[in-house]
Amino acid sequence: MKVVWLTQHLWPRNVGGVEVRAEALSREMVRQGCQVEIWTTGLGEGRVEMTADGRRVIGLGRPRVPKALWTLAPLWRGGHAIRRLWSLGPADVVFCPDCILVCAFLAAQPTAPIIFCPGGTIHGSRRWIFPQVYGEGLLGRLRSLYGPVRQLQLAERVALRRAAGVIAVSGRVRDQMLRIQHQIAQKVRVIYSGGDFSQAGPPERILPAALPGGLTALTVARLDAIKNLAHLLRAWKLVRWSPRRLWIAGNGPQMESLQELAGSLGLTDNVVFLGERLDIRGLLERADVFVLPSLYEACPLALLEAMTTGLPSVTLASVPGISNVAASGELNVDGVTGFVVDPTDPAAMAARLDMLASDDPLRQRMGQAAASRAQEHFTWSRAASAYLAAAQEALAGRALRPQAKKSWRLANA
Repeated sequence: MKVVWLTQHLWPRNVGGVEVRAEALSREMVRQGCQVEIWTTGLGEGRVEMTADGRRVIGLGRPRVPKALWTLAPLWRGGHAIRRLWSLGPADVVFCPDCILVCAFLAAQPTAPIIFCPGGTIHGSRRWIFPQVYGEGLLGRLRSLYGPVRQLQLAERVALRRAAGVIAVSGRVRDQMLRIQHQIAQKVRVIYSGGDFSQAGPPERILPAALPGGLTALTVARLDAIKNLAHLLRAWKLVRWSPRRLWIAGNGPQMESLQELAGSLGLTDNVVFLGERLDIRGLLERADVFVLPSLYEACPLALLEAMTTGLPSVTLASVPGISNVAASGELNVDGVTGFVVDPTDPAAMAARLDMLASDDPLRQRMGQAAASRAQEHFTWSRAASAYLAAAQEALAGRALRPQAKKSWRLANA
């Protein structure tokens, strides 16, 4: 079977959940005997590269949008992709996490089945990821009617409706999809991502040392408002255990403001901003607990990798109007693999961190439960097999059978 992954970005040039998922799954599909190509706007137009395991990476190029037409950026990008996709060879099946590229493929090459497999939904994440910034007055209101968010919402509806199959990365994302297009229930299946993906960093990078007898907590995130790291810093201020150290791995627009907040809270000595890292596995192996304070997560790969490593986790509960986190219950089971806490209460997070710091048997028991749960449910091998089963159904032109749907649903153990 010739499998194509059609992506906007490319790992490791861009490191995010969508890029890591495409990389891990395409790599695993090669191991399972598929011929795999990656068509990506993350590589210059016409460029072709080969990976060590035989995947062919073909560049679609990224168009420059004229400044005067910035509100049409998604539409402009889709038009560019259509032009390039016309010239590429056939595929048996195409996986695509980007709604604009799904629409472009449907317009350019409608013969091969395409499976839409986004990392989340615009519907579920727009209030955190896509702030409405269109300017003041009548012009601003008009832009809001046709601007980038509106274009993405319309493309998402088309992708959900017209794709041969749809994969949701969590039950919460599936529910969001059904609110957008309720008639697609028979072609949506939930396939969780894996946690067994080692992002090997440069060998010369020096890993920070853990604190003997202390509490070392780690979070891995883009430093953006949606990741809610200011909440984590305020909670860390309330942790009583000493010595303690918080490692924040990641980069982003809030780096400076978060460093200033840490200084104003008197946390300069026990909060370390590590910047962007690829050696996450080494950090996880040296930490005692993983913390995920995000307000929105569809299926957080950083959490799954922490569970695979055997770390207990502290995550936020989903509260209507405040947070929407698939990790709550679906991945991290409160009181079993870690704790799920109130997103409005930093003291609750601090109390759980103190509990894990002071109770070694509890921390070890939760870490072992997390590793067992990850090994049973969250591996890239399992995920790739499920993706290929979805591809076979799409090739056969069949709707997802009830028994197949049941077999891929994760029991909330």
